[in-house]
Amino acid sequence: MDPQIRIKKAHFINSSIKTNIKKDYKFLREIGAGGFGVVFETEQKSTGLKRAIKAIAKDRVVDKENFKNELSILRKIDHPNILKMYEVYETEKTLYLVTEMCEGGELFYYITKTQHLTELQAAKIMRQIFTAIAYLHEHKIVHRDLKPENFLLKNKEDDSSIKLIDFGLAKTFRDDEVMTQPNGSLFYMAPEIIKGQYGYEVDYWSLGVILYVMMSGQPPFPGRNPQETLKNIQKGIFTFSKQGFKGASEEVRDLIQKLLVMDPKRRFSAKQAYNHPWIQLQVSNEVMNLKLHDEAIKGIDRMISAQQMKKTMLLYLATFIPESEITSLRQLFVSLDKDGNGMISLEEMIEGLSEFKKLKHKNMDKNYLIQLFKAMDIDQSGQVDYSEFIAAFLACPQFQNERFIEESFKRIDQDNSGRISKNELMDIFHTDTISIKDIDIEELIKQADLNKDGEIDYQEFMILLRDRFADQLKQ
Repeated sequence: MDPQIRIKKAHFINSSIKTNIKKDYKFLREIGAGGFGVVFETEQKSTGLKRAIKAIAKDRVVDKENFKNELSILRKIDHPNILKMYEVYETEKTLYLVTEMCEGGELFYYITKTQHLTELQAAKIMRQIFTAIAYLHEHKIVHRDLKPENFLLKNKEDDSSIKLIDFGLAKTFRDDEVMTQPNGSLFYMAPEIIKGQYGYEVDYWSLGVILYVMMSGQPPFPGRNPQETLKNIQKGIFTFSKQGFKGASEEVRDLIQKLLVMDPKRRFSAKQAYNHPWIQLQVSNEVMNLKLHDEAIKGIDRMISAQQMKKTMLLYLATFIPESEITSLRQLFVSLDKDGNGMISLEEMIEGLSEFKKLKHKNMDKNYLIQLFKAMDIDQSGQVDYSEFIAAFLACPQFQNERFIEESFKRIDQDNSGRISKNELMDIFHTDTISIKDIDIEELIKQADLNKDGEIDYQEFMILLRDRFADQLKQ
């Protein structure tokens, strides 16, 4: 019997590790500093993987409730274009936020280096930004400080993987909620913020400004001083006379005009912007070059029969897997996520995977795809999130890097005994975010414990993930 545990990526992110962070990470160099603390480039000692660590002095955090809210948001979000947080270490005086490392620097510098971007470059970047904001708003999170400085390039000189950062001003909202606190950066601020009453639509205005800046290298509402800039934003009048718009398509101009609309209710949403013809042309270009081995599609069959323990471990692997290992899967996710909201619905799964009927595979009829969708939707939310999607494909041996699996096993095996005990398995589910009974953990162990000693050794762990020799061993 499968224990009924609704596992999410967030349940694996420890928010309060008390051990000395320098036992686990080698601090290489300082790469940034701000009001709250310092950001370091580090190396995880067990894996050699690069991580960014933000060290925050607790006594400098003025609004502790706001800060807790930021951490809560970072744990929950699960999107390929939003910075991934792995864990939080805590001492008496300092919090250390461990996130993925982005070596390409701020999008702002990427734009200013060439003064403005080409239309193709802007479309590639804006596709990623639109889907990130559409995802946040689907989860009732408004960012309130969107600007090129708050997006990082994952890799140097590579705009194919952009990450949204800095959720210090973000908050959860209700659809009808009116916010009054003035927030955001001057050039990207929506006119209704200046008036003092606004809703989540302020993010859409900022997106329009970002696109305008990418195309022209200048803001649409400049001023000789802050007061004049505020007045110009409130008037909302802009032109396409700047150098970067010479030869620009009607489509990109149209999209900017639909975002920089004074009436928030008439303003294009991030989801509408994603589905605008200018962005959809970029989506088509990206998925046209998608290369995925036939075996990968066949291999997701394994999820339908997978027990809870296998799904749990696959999701655990997906939470921590380096992005470089899953580039083709990220592209496939984009191709299936037709509306760009950062999740895959049943309808999108049926429409998208039906296109793979050309593969020599069992007939992908509707019933089969419904079964597959339910198996991939590990937390039973009605949508397949990014990590759930990656987890399903990690069931295929071709996506299983054995060194990474071994490191994941060691991370769970805290006492280095070579076996995962009940307590160690319990420890990976951070119980401040999920309630798990002992009986459920015991049931999970049983599903992988072939020699019935009450623990999972490395061979059993590999068999669980690859299930190639399990039947032989059970005989």
